[in-house]
Amino acid sequence: MNKRILFISHDGNLSGSIISLSYLVKAFVKKNYEVFVLLPKKDKSKKYLEFYGAKCIHNPFLSKYSFGLDFHFSDDFPIVSIKGFVFLFRTITKFVFGIIDSLIAILKVNPSLLYLNEYVNIHYAIVSKILRIPTVCHIRSQFTKPNYKIRRKIINWLIINLNKHIFVISQIEKDQFIINENELGNKITIVPEFLDERNFTENIDISKERDNLKISNETFVVTFLGGIEEIKGSIDFLKASNLILNDLKSDNIYFIFAGKINKIKNYNYFQKCHELIMKLEITKKIKIFQEFSEAKKLIAISDVLVSCNSISHFSRPIIEAWASNVAVISSRTVHSLQLISDNVNGIFYEIGNYEQLANKILELKTNLILKNELRKNGKLTALKSFGIGINENKVINICEELFLK
Repeated sequence: MNKRILFISHDGNLSGSIISLSYLVKAFVKKNYEVFVLLPKKDKSKKYLEFYGAKCIHNPFLSKYSFGLDFHFSDDFPIVSIKGFVFLFRTITKFVFGIIDSLIAILKVNPSLLYLNEYVNIHYAIVSKILRIPTVCHIRSQFTKPNYKIRRKIINWLIINLNKHIFVISQIEKDQFIINENELGNKITIVPEFLDERNFTENIDISKERDNLKISNETFVVTFLGGIEEIKGSIDFLKASNLILNDLKSDNIYFIFAGKINKIKNYNYFQKCHELIMKLEITKKIKIFQEFSEAKKLIAISDVLVSCNSISHFSRPIIEAWASNVAVISSRTVHSLQLISDNVNGIFYEIGNYEQLANKILELKTNLILKNELRKNGKLTALKSFGIGINENKVINICEELFLK
């Protein structure tokens, strides 16, 4: 049997999706599979995946024809509207050209298994179905908001009927499928996200890294990863930081804000965030990283990592913080409630309540016992639920059982 796998990844950035994919690549390579990854960009993500043994193929049309991104769960416009009709026309056009593009890509590699790293490239599964190549799909997010019933049904039907198996990262993603358990059978498996040994054992010289940033070992460091993104709740972090530094005048505390500061669809949101960043930079107690290659280092030098998601989705920084023995504060979302036990392995604040977030940050700054308890329990949670090889092996075992014997 030809042990050749083609992963399709719409994301060309070094995102959580790519990091998780890299661990899968590493695990399949260890099992002597020839692993190919189709990517839309030649950038850091390509080097990152090649480091783990992937053979990366550049396809500049991959993101352009990712029709599923038009169904994003953060959208809120009605389909029966000018914007809705434009969306529909664009989606159909992308879908048609995407099928042609995917046929060329699949024939070039001739894999024995096609692996969709997200559902947004589902047109690849149509082609693989025609070519009789088994396909599996990894669901890492919600499809659309529940009120988009027609769109949800379309995506449901395509994913269920075109894939031999479906991996979802939590019960929340599984519950999106509009089908009863008897019909779905054993076709769907919950596989939590991945961590590898580097998350737990990488020897980072925290004193040296802090010294490089001119941060003393005694300074309390609070970190946010995500840049300016409405669904990431960036404004909560920036408002809380501003309250602590400019209003409460708290000393011996430093903030790290990492991620892109590009203009987004909601320009008003972007503008408010940008104004807060400029105010905070005056204090010289915040560091902005628009480009960073090692999120692990930023997390490792932190006392607290803050996740502020305003729309519920899985927060990879939380589990990476746990693995790095860093305390976590998170907005209270459906996903974070599945991960965190309040005051045990993390602390919640209510979405939009930046004053509460500021108070939680200052509480951990002064309460060393609580901070250490959160760190200890977070590390245990990471080891138990996301530990080295646990979840990757679930995926490999199912793929081998179904297709690659």
